[in-house]
Amino acid sequence: MAATERWPPVYDAAQLKDQIARLGREGNLADAFYGPKDSGGAICQGDLLQLTAPLPFIDEDAEAAVENVHTHWLVIGNTCDFVRDDSEVRWSQIVPVVVVPDAAMRAEAFQAIRLFGTSRKFYLPPWNPSDRTPPHGIADLQSVVCADKRLLRRTAGKVVARVSLYGWVLLQSCIVRFLARDDGRFDDE
Repeated sequence: MAATERWPPVYDAAQLKDQIARLGREGNLADAFYGPKDSGGAICQGDLLQLTAPLPFIDEDAEAAVENVHTHWLVIGNTCDFVRDDSEVRWSQIVPVVVVPDAAMRAEAFQAIRLFGTSRKFYLPPWNPSDRTPPHGIADLQSVVCADKRLLRRTAGKVVARVSLYGWVLLQSCIVRFLARDDGRFDDE
C-alpha cells in the first residue's frame, strides 16, 4: 500500500529552525565558531582539514569514479571513533568544502547559505580572519565520503580549524536538519 501522507521530520522543525537561526546570528560568528586546535584529540568531529583529494563516488554504471578535487574537507564522523582501534572502526566520514573568497561570499547569492538557511550546505565562517582576504567555506552535506582513519590521522597536522562547543552544536543542528528533515515526497504533485 502506497503512503498517502507526507512523513514529518523526526524533530520539532520550527524549534530546530529557530535554534539554527539564533546560533547563526549570535555575535561575531567567526570568533565564536572556532576553538583552539589543540583541544581534544588529534582529529575531532567538526575539524576542517587541508587535504587535496578528489570526491569519490559510484557512478550510474556502478563504477568507482572521482571528480572535483577539493583542498579542504570537514570531518563529520564521530570523534569517539578516532580513539577506537582500527580493527573495530576503520572508517570515518568527511564532506568536501568549497573554498569561497570573502568578496564572493558577500554576494546576495550566498545569503541563505551564510544564514544557515539551506539544509544541504553548511557554512564555515573564515577560519583565518588575519588573512587579507579570508576564505569562507561551504561544506556539501550531500557528498559524504568514507575515509580511512589512517589517512585522517596522517592529516591531523593539517587541521586548519576546529569548532568550539558553539560551532559543534550548530553543526549538529544542521546535520540533524539535513538527515531528518521533512521528506517532501509530495512537493511536486
